[in-house]
Amino acid sequence: MQVNRLIIPVIALLLCCNTGWGQSDTSPMVTMSAARVGQSLLLALEIPAPLATVPGDTLAERLGTLAGMLKDVARVLIVPEAAGCRRLGGQIIVHTKPGAGPSPGISAGWEFECATPDALGALEISLFSSLQVQSIQAIVFPNQQIIITPDDPYLPL
Repeated sequence: MQVNRLIIPVIALLLCCNTGWGQSDTSPMVTMSAARVGQSLLLALEIPAPLATVPGDTLAERLGTLAGMLKDVARVLIVPEAAGCRRLGGQIIVHTKPGAGPSPGISAGWEFECATPDALGALEISLFSSLQVQSIQAIVFPNQQIIITPDDPYLPL
């Protein structure tokens, strides 16, 4: 009888641990998230410092160079012309010091307003030409996870 009472808590614990372990991969990975809200397209990008393989002698120089490249959003992604999107804003934050805050790397975000959001379909990810990564982990809100690769560089929305 006591074994039956333990089964449900153990299963719940394993499910929680599996989710946590799946999210705490030790190798750095570029992550991207996207959400369509009405006529807005919101995008976020996280690039860990070890993946900043652009020219520069110090970590701060490499992250600064990469941040400068990301100011041109076309180096990150291409939005379908048929959607009629215009960029409303964007922000790129460089984290260079380990500590209580985010790990060293780059956090970036952009907001677009689209005249025809139904025409978005998929975004072409052009970041692979700037970063030497094998994949990008993407989350499309509310409930889709995708791995984007250089062979299939599209993020379906």
